[in-house]
Amino acid sequence: MLIRAIRPEDEPLIVELHQSLSDQTIRLRFHSMVRRLSRDSLIRLCHLDYDREMALVAIHHEEVRPHIVGVSRYYLDPETGVAEYAVVVSDAWQGRGLGWQLMKKLIDVARQGGVRRWSARSCAITR
Repeated sequence: MLIRAIRPEDEPLIVELHQSLSDQTIRLRFHSMVRRLSRDSLIRLCHLDYDREMALVAIHHEEVRPHIVGVSRYYLDPETGVAEYAVVVSDAWQGRGLGWQLMKKLIDVARQGGVRRWSARSCAITR
């Protein structure tokens, strides 16, 4: 498993991750049934303003090709130093500690990015 910053070229992998999520996981993450990600949503999720946001992806390398199996991200309000965070882990990978690993890495990055406090947006890592 590799955890790294998201890249614009990860868009197709984010679409695949989203399509693999159960309805329950989608509702926990987005607070509604977002069954399909729009082009604007993909741009917002994969093309970051690194001064205000960060997203990390967990990539599982299979024999055929890599798959994103989890994402953690934050959006920083630079005026307050408060970052809103969200985590989603693929249903098949829930219950294995991946969400915790993604959050630990995100916290490390956030400290360097000026985050002083956290505000939870959504977490979809139940099970």
